[in-house]
Amino acid sequence: MLRKNKNLRPRNVALAAGAACLALGTFALLVSGPERTGELSFDAQRGGRLEEARGVERRVVASPEKNEVSPAHPPATAGTESRGEGARGAEAAPDRSWQDGLFSPDAAERCQAIDLMPRNPSAESRTLLLDILARDEDAYVRERAVFALAERFGRDAVARLKELALTDAQPDIRAAAMASLHRIDRMEPLPPRGRLEIECPAEFDAGGIFELTARFTSVEDSPRAILEVMLPDGLELVSPEARLWKGSAVAGRAEEVRFAIRVEDRTLQSAKIRVHLKFDYSGRLDAEILDREVRLKIVSGKGSAVVPENPQTRERTIVLD
Repeated sequence: MLRKNKNLRPRNVALAAGAACLALGTFALLVSGPERTGELSFDAQRGGRLEEARGVERRVVASPEKNEVSPAHPPATAGTESRGEGARGAEAAPDRSWQDGLFSPDAAERCQAIDLMPRNPSAESRTLLLDILARDEDAYVRERAVFALAERFGRDAVARLKELALTDAQPDIRAAAMASLHRIDRMEPLPPRGRLEIECPAEFDAGGIFELTARFTSVEDSPRAILEVMLPDGLELVSPEARLWKGSAVAGRAEEVRFAIRVEDRTLQSAKIRVHLKFDYSGRLDAEILDREVRLKIVSGKGSAVVPENPQTRERTIVLD
């Protein structure tokens, strides 16, 4: 019995060794196959998750001899440099996006585009603003164009602004044009064409009559001139009967109007008399207004008058009466 068992041992060992060799061969095939061939793994062949072998990785590894990189992966700095040059070019170019906004169907966008227009006057911006005033149907857009035209072109836009103030069908546009004309007069005043001087006695009897004289002249012919004296309560106009003088002014010729005034209120201690002169010239919406003031003081039945040396108030481009 013992002899028979000894004969079986060599065969068992041989079988075990063969099985081990077969297992090692299969394992080596599985491990080395994808690395060597660069094909899909065994799991991929059976419908599992696909994995690329390390052969894919070799395509992006730099060559040690030439220190080159695969064309599939260009240097990162190349794209960065080109983008930098593009950005610098964009910064250098002026922003012209407002031009497209002027033709937007949305009125709010057109208003915004008008606000973004360059502040410096140019033939292009003038043409665009005039075109908006002529074709746009939105009153608010046209109003913004009126203010933009006045702001950028000042007195060069006066003729068009006067036309709008007189003839435009939309009341808001007429008002905006008139406001712009007044603003131009304040910001860019012209030399005065008219002059108004007031003469009044330094002292007078509060119970009697004193005389106020208005002298005025103009450097241009005025087909219609109006002079008015405005008295506060407590003062009475003795002559002439009307507080208004109307006539025409010839260039360079002085006119003089006298007013006789009496203190009606014996308790009056101070008062202000205002003299208002308006020259209407031949141009449309072309006028000049001059104002002067007389200050009265009354103490113990004696009156005194002072005409301040403050600058005359002037306005032009007002609506004609």
